[in-house]
Amino acid sequence: MVAFVRNHINVWSFFEMGKVYINTFMCTVYTTRQFIPLTASYGRLIGQFIKEVHLFHHQHHSEYAKKMYLYVHKVSYMFTIFSVSIMLWGYVLYYSIPLYNNWVGGGYSGRMPANFSYEYAIDYEVPFDYSRSLSVHIMLFFFTMYSGFGCCVCFCVNDLLLSLQMFHLWGNLKILIHNLENFLQP
Repeated sequence: MVAFVRNHINVWSFFEMGKVYINTFMCTVYTTRQFIPLTASYGRLIGQFIKEVHLFHHQHHSEYAKKMYLYVHKVSYMFTIFSVSIMLWGYVLYYSIPLYNNWVGGGYSGRMPANFSYEYAIDYEVPFDYSRSLSVHIMLFFFTMYSGFGCCVCFCVNDLLLSLQMFHLWGNLKILIHNLENFLQP
């Protein structure tokens, strides 16, 4: 992608390069997020969350803790469904737009127009012209869909895990505030 930016920065307009810039920066974020779980501190943090912070371990302490656990569980479930559905819709729409543009432009008809070039969701720098061949287009389209799904899942799962941790921390704080407000007087 960086090679594509370098080779096309003076050829394409800034508007045309906008999608390439966004894809390049998202690829950079994806790469850094892939290395985060490999660190020892991240493993300890997730282990501590599962063993100590998760409200499953605190639900038996009081009736309010059980109620808060069920509430956070319901909110977490709904947020997970919402996040996964947004992830899937975003993925489908991201790859449907170039597919639709290629179809409307006549790229999948028996006779391709003379000035037609295939549009891709992610542009690559390869040593041959991939914008005119249907067989290369199909191969690159499926490769792009496969690699894009990995990026999509990485973004959404990391954000979802962080959000679920925040929900459980919020639940623990609500339980702590409730316990302090209802502290037994001697």
